[in-house]
Amino acid sequence: MSSVNRVFLIGNLGKDPEYKTTQQGTSVCSFSVATSTKGQGGQEETSWHNVTTWEKTADNCHKFLRKGSKVCVEGRLKYSMYEKDGAKIYRTDIVGERVTFLSAVAKEDGDSSQAPKSFDDKYKISKTSFDGDIPF
Repeated sequence: MSSVNRVFLIGNLGKDPEYKTTQQGTSVCSFSVATSTKGQGGQEETSWHNVTTWEKTADNCHKFLRKGSKVCVEGRLKYSMYEKDGAKIYRTDIVGERVTFLSAVAKEDGDSSQAPKSFDDKYKISKTSFDGDIPF
């Protein structure tokens, strides 16, 4: 039997991405994505997700994403554990393999790009038929 480790998130960046290069010259970009859902009693609950991207995807995220950018991240879960001050810290990250920019993005020079202004515009989805819920 095969197993599946896939994650799909649609949300907004909580802060500007952090970008660096490994000693081997590989690009890595990390950022947090906030997602919201209605919880008990209809109150909105926000969850934060740590995303790490690599190589060309990392380069593009660094160039075009900023705090507040709306994105769709497709990737896989990665669990890790480390010790800090004698306590075990468990962390869940998402390795972002594909990142789709869902809002207009700003280029490094400050000009607006030709990215679609919204998910609805990119995929030609009618707001009346979509209603903000993912249809699957």
